[in-house]
Amino acid sequence: MAVSCGPVPGLAGGQPNATSRPTDLFSFTSDYNDYIGLGRSQSFTPPTARFVVTSLTQRDYVHIMVERAGDYWSIDLAAPTGHDLAVGTYEHAADPAGRSDKTALLMVYGEGRACTPSAGSFTIKQIAFDEQGRLLALRATFVQRCDLPDPGVLRGTLDYGRPAN
Repeated sequence: MAVSCGPVPGLAGGQPNATSRPTDLFSFTSDYNDYIGLGRSQSFTPPTARFVVTSLTQRDYVHIMVERAGDYWSIDLAAPTGHDLAVGTYEHAADPAGRSDKTALLMVYGEGRACTPSAGSFTIKQIAFDEQGRLLALRATFVQRCDLPDPGVLRGTLDYGRPAN
């Protein structure tokens, strides 16, 4: 049994459907003056990229690492403290130091670059956990801005899917 918020691609009648299993995807587009993406657009998918849901992940906090050819990216999304992540938009998200019972967390970082403080928003389009609270599927978009003079914006998408057995 899966706890789900929104449709889970690849599940038909509660059973995995191998032909429609979603492809894991992490992609971003960066403004020329964004410190994290350095003005680039990149996309990561298997088999050249590996997606790892870390042990930090719980119903209120998702931490996914994406690795490709020695490059590492991390995506952290968390609901305000005391709340589970759910389908919807989280405005005014902050870096880990700014997370509170009213403020969600967003932090996208990689290739040795991170910024704090940072701010942004993210939208969860679909999220599902199994009975033990393990992440089965996530579809989200994000917008992040470092707190720097003349900051650029990092915009992206994260799709992660593991059909329930």
